[in-house]
Amino acid sequence: MENIVLIIHLAIVISMILVILVQRTNTDGLSGLGGGSSSGNTLFSVRGKANILTKITSFLAVGFLITSLTLAYLASHKASHSLVDKIAAEKANITPADFQNAPKANAPAKPTAPDVPLAK
Repeated sequence: MENIVLIIHLAIVISMILVILVQRTNTDGLSGLGGGSSSGNTLFSVRGKANILTKITSFLAVGFLITSLTLAYLASHKASHSLVDKIAAEKANITPADFQNAPKANAPAKPTAPDVPLAK
């Protein structure tokens, strides 16, 4: 399930990048790739093309938000262990579940007297 959502998420991200780059800006970005002519003879008029690209961007943004939240939810409910836990478990030849139940290492005892004599 997570892999499917991740693939959809990546497809949305790539599509959104391309659609945003093709939109007409003040500096004209990559929108000149469509033929270079901004006259009325093009497939879309400038205004109609802008409206379509704006709507596509909106739909892709909503899809991006939904897939991002879904991936975050799936990741939060996935039982995972940190890399440090896995390495420590391999060294001790125990499973990560046993590692979590292992007793904690004792903290060093606090010194009763200072190591350096205090000035008088």
